Amino acid sequence: LTLFDLPLDNITLDGTLDRLGDWIYHAPRAPHTVVTLNPEFIVQSRTQPDFVTAMQVADLVTADGVGIVWAARQLCAQEVPRAPGFDIVQGLMRRHGADLRVFFLGAKPGVAEVAAQNAARDYGIQVAGIHHGYFDLPEDQRVAELVRDSGADLLLTAMGAGRQETFNQYWRQVMNTPVMIGCGGVIDVLAGTADLAPAVFDA
Repeated sequence: LTLFDLPLDNITLDGTLDRLGDWIYHAPRAPHTVVTLNPEFIVQSRTQPDFVTAMQVADLVTADGVGIVWAARQLCAQEVPRAPGFDIVQGLMRRHGADLRVFFLGAKPGVAEVAAQNAARDYGIQVAGIHHGYFDLPEDQRVAELVRDSGADLLLTAMGAGRQETFNQYWRQVMNTPVMIGCGGVIDVLAGTADLAPAVFDA
């Protein structure tokens, strides 16, 4: 369906994990971008045409926040299940463990290292690479080539709404990573430097 001119896939969390697993393990290697849509994205997209494009051409757009579920119900008369970014990332790691090569891109220097160590300890994943999110546009190609050369199955891009999605979209062919997901604060949560929203927001 379409919400504020942006696509939204009516897909459950389990369905999302199944599809991403197929892209990583069963389809010919090709890049796919995933967007976890929340109200902040809709607000920001009003002034960022590149962000709109990145969302419109994404291979999968899930409902991240309860606000998106509410809007789909009110504006499209559809019940859309939530598939939040953290749940997607954690679900992939739990399902695939040691078979999953993950590149951690984003957050402040040092945070992605801790997130990667914790994820390797807790889920048994392989760490394909690590890079902080504090770099400017002239460095984008260098970072994209690092991701490409890492052979990652999954790229977690946590550079803030808009920047992470446009980076994944612009460099997707270079990086050629089966699943690239803009995941906001997920790296901070994995590192223990931020908490998930309290349960009240999951209603």
